[in-house]
Amino acid sequence: MPMEKILKARGIVAVAFAASSLSRKVCRSLMGSLQHVATCIHAGRPFLQRLRQRESHLHRFQRVPVTPDMQQDLLWWWRVLHTPYLNGVSLEYFNALPAPDITVEMDAPDYGLCALDVSSQAALTYQFTADERELIAAFKEGAPNGFDINFRELLSCAYAVHVWGCSVGRNGRPRHVLFRIDNASAVAWQNKLALQNPRAQVIIRLLSWWETSFQLRFSASHVAGTDSERADAGSRLAANPSYAAKFSSLTPGWSQVSPTVDIQGLADIWLCISERTPLPTPRSINTGEL
Repeated sequence: MPMEKILKARGIVAVAFAASSLSRKVCRSLMGSLQHVATCIHAGRPFLQRLRQRESHLHRFQRVPVTPDMQQDLLWWWRVLHTPYLNGVSLEYFNALPAPDITVEMDAPDYGLCALDVSSQAALTYQFTADERELIAAFKEGAPNGFDINFRELLSCAYAVHVWGCSVGRNGRPRHVLFRIDNASAVAWQNKLALQNPRAQVIIRLLSWWETSFQLRFSASHVAGTDSERADAGSRLAANPSYAAKFSSLTPGWSQVSPTVDIQGLADIWLCISERTPLPTPRSINTGEL
């Protein structure tokens, strides 16, 4: 991506972040610049789609409010626009994806999470805290707290990258990570990362930033429940002692790890990143310059 386009995109992002609202013209200029970025950075596509959704129903003289949620997306773009990965994108990622370098089997029932790096024989398990189980139960009773199955599957992806991302990424060519999920709807939105759940948006920003900074490429595919016996057992360790015995028998000799942070701690990682991402105060820019 030419440096002049990168500098232009940075300027528009800084202007948008500092504004309280954007005209339709400026919003379209922003989307136009970020479209080039999303061509090089796959993880930018869901963020670009959210901008389009905000702009698509506007009349000519209406404005797009710059909400705190939109500012967080703009902070994500700002960080991406300062990565060295806007050039040198492997051509094999512009068409059909290459074969996965890493396959991660996952499951996320009501008791906990499990992610398995099959080729490395590495297992990650996380048991929900009492507070998190209460949130899951409340969601099932109709509380709009966002702890649905899709969010939990997203957490499995995020924990896997949190624990293993540094060791598997940044080796030159982007590495294709395939998540195998037994929930078909979770597969569909994981491939798009377009979930509107506010809880999920924070994790999506974090996961997408890791995808970019670790030089990974994520995809997801469906696996039948009967073929995910290991992940099913590992995710239910808190349900019954028999699952621990079963999981141990299915993963002999595997390395075992549990995350060092709870779900709120995972979300706080992105909040810390965003707090350390100061945008410059933009000079006054006429919309004609954009």
